[in-house]
Amino acid sequence: MEKKKIAAIIQARTGSTRLPNKVLADIEGKPMLWHIINRLKSCEKLDDIILAIPAAKTNDILENFARKNQIKYFRGSEKNVLSRYYFAAKKFKADAIVRICSDCPLVDYAIVDKVID
Repeated sequence: MEKKKIAAIIQARTGSTRLPNKVLADIEGKPMLWHIINRLKSCEKLDDIILAIPAAKTNDILENFARKNQIKYFRGSEKNVLSRYYFAAKKFKADAIVRICSDCPLVDYAIVDKVID
């Protein structure tokens, strides 16, 4: 049986109304998003980490972040988050996804691996 490809998809946008650009908020000299991604890199069960970014120009900074940090990304609908997830998974041929929010810097890689199991 062929191994299933599992991807963590992080929904990220700059347009929070309560705290704009919170995903880029500085934590110990690095953006919050950087911490999330680096924690996920410790997962043994993930094959990919993908940012799902809205297409609006205001989110170009997130695409630049992804490129600079060599993170895969997909840009899609800002209003329809489900479609952004779907098309991100489809683009990178994921068989299963783990949904990660971009404002959760304490995501635990060990728990992510247990959930995947």
